[in-house]
Amino acid sequence: MQRPSTERARSIGSVAAWIFAPLLAALVGVAVVPEAFHARLPDAPPLHQRWMATPTTVERLRAIDPAIATLYFDRRGSYVLGGGLEAATAAVGWADESQFERDLAAGAIRPDIRLVMYDPEGWPSTPLKEQRHPVAAMEAFAAAARSAGYGVIITPNPSLVDVAKADCMRSASKRWTKRCK
Repeated sequence: MQRPSTERARSIGSVAAWIFAPLLAALVGVAVVPEAFHARLPDAPPLHQRWMATPTTVERLRAIDPAIATLYFDRRGSYVLGGGLEAATAAVGWADESQFERDLAAGAIRPDIRLVMYDPEGWPSTPLKEQRHPVAAMEAFAAAARSAGYGVIITPNPSLVDVAKADCMRSASKRWTKRCK
């Protein structure tokens, strides 16, 4: 009777080997393969890029993809307009250069602000004089900001080339170029 027991043990061992090996391979595959296909994010934004957004935009991005939000905005090299995120550099923007100078003179800019942005556009928030003479307004903004120790970002909107009687207007012969007097 010893023999059937030995044969049975071998039979169970063979079945276990045939089942266990593929099962183990499947479990390892399920655990490892998705990681192999998951894109790994770099440690910093590519090409030394600097990103700017509002806190609302960053939080919306964080809700969709936390890793991307962390990569681009949880670092000093990124700017958040109005502040609100500890890791990013707090920045604030103006569409009106003369208002910036008034705020600067009044000490109305928060002490945590390190970077200021001038965003002139062909819209009511930018005074018509600044729309018509955007280069002079940009130079004045940059000079005032730098003399106060701020970093400067200037983001002129393409709509400035459509402002009547402006120094910088769309070229009559070319669709996408502009010229400044």
